[in-house]
Amino acid sequence: MPISKSQYLKGLQCHKRLWLSKHKPELAKLVSEGQQFIFDQGTEVGKLAQDLFPGGIEIKFNSDDFAGMIAQTKEILESTKMVSIYEATFNYQGSFAMVDILVQTPSGLEVYEVKSGTKAKEENISDLAFQVYILKGLGYKISKAALVYINNQYVRGPELDITELFTIEDLTEDMTQLIKPIESQIEKMSNVLQGKEPDIDIGPYCKKPYECEFKEYCWSHVPELSVFNLANARGKDWELYYDGVIKLEDVQLGPQISSKHQEQIQTYLSKEININKKAIYKFLDAIEYPISFLDFETYQEAIPSNPGIRSYEQIPFQFSLHILEFENAELNHVEFLAEPGLDPRESFTKKLMQSLPHKGSIIVYNQSFEAGILRKMAQLYPDHEKQLESAIHRFIDLMQVFKARWYYNWQFQGSYSIKKVLPALALDLSYKDLDIGEGASAARAYIQLKTLTEKEATKVKKDLLEYCRLDTFAMVKILKELKTLSVDSNPSTS
Repeated sequence: MPISKSQYLKGLQCHKRLWLSKHKPELAKLVSEGQQFIFDQGTEVGKLAQDLFPGGIEIKFNSDDFAGMIAQTKEILESTKMVSIYEATFNYQGSFAMVDILVQTPSGLEVYEVKSGTKAKEENISDLAFQVYILKGLGYKISKAALVYINNQYVRGPELDITELFTIEDLTEDMTQLIKPIESQIEKMSNVLQGKEPDIDIGPYCKKPYECEFKEYCWSHVPELSVFNLANARGKDWELYYDGVIKLEDVQLGPQISSKHQEQIQTYLSKEININKKAIYKFLDAIEYPISFLDFETYQEAIPSNPGIRSYEQIPFQFSLHILEFENAELNHVEFLAEPGLDPRESFTKKLMQSLPHKGSIIVYNQSFEAGILRKMAQLYPDHEKQLESAIHRFIDLMQVFKARWYYNWQFQGSYSIKKVLPALALDLSYKDLDIGEGASAARAYIQLKTLTEKEATKVKKDLLEYCRLDTFAMVKILKELKTLSVDSNPSTS
């Protein structure tokens, strides 16, 4: 049975994934917005990389006429000695591949596989080797085989310099060894496709190198709360699973189970809440009014849209700020969303510095992220450096309460993410009903704003502000709940 390049790569990860993709594709999980954002960037990067070899001929994709694409590629190669082809298409003994960029030179064919990542990964090299195997099988001489990927140290100038944006890594010498096992691998995969669904158990390969789209199907025997919910398991989850233990309640507690995992399991079994009131009291006692609750969103671009931005640099584009001047005061709210299409960093920084009180604690969730972004803004805008550093020194990380397990609820499922913490502490708040409910979706939505109609953009802006606003209001609610818990927690009396 014919094997395409994409099928081959799926087969390298798991033969069951290969079989399901061919025979039961309807079982695949829908692509998430975050994944789609990655795919979209990959498409954009692939198109731009063609400009490294200008003047080429593109083979238009037609899923109903692969034979025509193959014939067109062959005709171009036979009629021209020097030519670049984009999406050159080949078939060798039923194995099918499209080459991102193919350059015909007097000394042979140069094969370029384009990736939107920032280094040559093992799966990328396997992708390239499959193409070389097909071309060599067809009798072509390969003078160069290379990966093209993003140089994440490149900072865009007034104009985009694609020779600096892209790194070309020559892997020609590696191909001889890499293509040797491919024929036997293809034969095994062909046999798999012609047989019944493989009886393959789940394993770490379900998520590596990519999370399999059939994970929900293959993991249907795993309960919602299982050994795979153990926080920072570091392989302990798989060790237990291979010993026949799936449910948390079946884990035998003992020295082989860490104290944190024991606490997580015991709390789950008892459905109780573990609270270290003294630690929470001490944490709360360090907070000073006015209290600011701060959250912001960032995006990353493989291809920087504006000068002065590095590939895949985290760029802040919006923030939400709730301010409580004193206990029981009315809660004030300030929000900012940068205009799309422009470099948002300066306007973001100016508005944030205008809005933040000059004293008092600043509550954030995951301090290292916010502090890292603001330090970059301080380097970029020295006029705001002192104020930004002052803000960072006033940060108090609300996540610490849950990361240190001073408050642990079995419903957190071993996580301390705000999306797990919030529903357990504030039952009336949830991200589930939002049209934008996580950071990757927010980043994708913001980048797409410049392509939308005015009506569409108005709706997306509203959704972005609503999502970011919930992040800071969630911290307000969580802090309020923690204060309630610590009313009788003065260390001198408890």
